[in-house]
Amino acid sequence: RLPADFILVGIGILPNAELAADAGLTIDNGIATDRDARTSDPRIFAAGDCASRPLVHYGRNGRLESVHNAIEQGKLAAAAATWRLYREAEGLGRARAGWYLAHNLARGLAKRRGG
Repeated sequence: RLPADFILVGIGILPNAELAADAGLTIDNGIATDRDARTSDPRIFAAGDCASRPLVHYGRNGRLESVHNAIEQGKLAAAAATWRLYREAEGLGRARAGWYLAHNLARGLAKRRGG
């Protein structure tokens, strides 16, 4: 036992980016992303503690290890990924574009689950 008024524990200080590096993604104190959580491969997104992104208020790139940041980056990544599909569907007409989006999102989920 250690007597203390306050204890701070840091876990996961170093980003786990080995898989991303092996995949050929750019690493810069984490998996380098743009403001939309897109990596150097525009088909791959990264969010959370492992992602190094533009920090507008600080004028540099970096990681923010917080739950709030991870949630917000996940939202940005989802929005950017679905916007890409939406842009691909433009010109198909409303009914066909809706099918296109639903089909491609479902296909992506199936691939992630091994289907």
